Amino acid sequence: MLNQGEIIVYLHGGVYTYGNFNTYHTMLTHLASSLNSPMVYIEYSLSPEHPYPTANNEIFKVYKELQKKYKDYKITVMGDSAGGGLAIALIKDAQKANLSMPASLALISPWIDLKCANDSYETKQALDPILSKDFLYNHALMYSSNNIKEADPSELKFKKFPPVFLLVGTDEVLNDDARNFYTYITPIQKISKFKEYDGQKHVWLFSHIDSKASIEAMEDIKEFISSN
Repeated sequence: MLNQGEIIVYLHGGVYTYGNFNTYHTMLTHLASSLNSPMVYIEYSLSPEHPYPTANNEIFKVYKELQKKYKDYKITVMGDSAGGGLAIALIKDAQKANLSMPASLALISPWIDLKCANDSYETKQALDPILSKDFLYNHALMYSSNNIKEADPSELKFKKFPPVFLLVGTDEVLNDDARNFYTYITPIQKISKFKEYDGQKHVWLFSHIDSKASIEAMEDIKEFISSN
């Protein structure tokens, strides 16, 4: 039986340009089963046809409606890669609108720094077969219509933030995105968690949902969100 009174909102990755429900179906099915919770997948509009802030506005609209219709529900937000950045932006949008924040966030391999300025973009490149600094930065330019600073989640400042769990592989260029955000947010939200998964590439749950590391990650997420 599904947990009553709980909803998980999922924000997919794809450098703001790719991704749909069909490609995420296997991963989301396993996550929903593991977490024993209904999941709302938001298929937001993609760039470059729909640049910033289209996706942000669509996600906020769904979140606002969920808050209205399910006032007594525990709402958790999950996101991977670009979806992690969108989740962080959603917190700022919710605060501006005086809406309740989610109970917690779980962010898998989040892409947070659209400037692509963190050290791991260089130091982890030889280990990462999926992403590169140039590829990410070019998509950041498309998404932001060449105004990266305005669209960049790493530029957002917070005085409060929900409990957040940041999961990242040791072998991905986005390693420092998660690590640096954890360093920034921990003094603001003490219930913050950062975990590296040894030898894992970008969003390893998407690539190998049945692997030992993916099962471990799902159990870790379940433990975190169930306690917040």
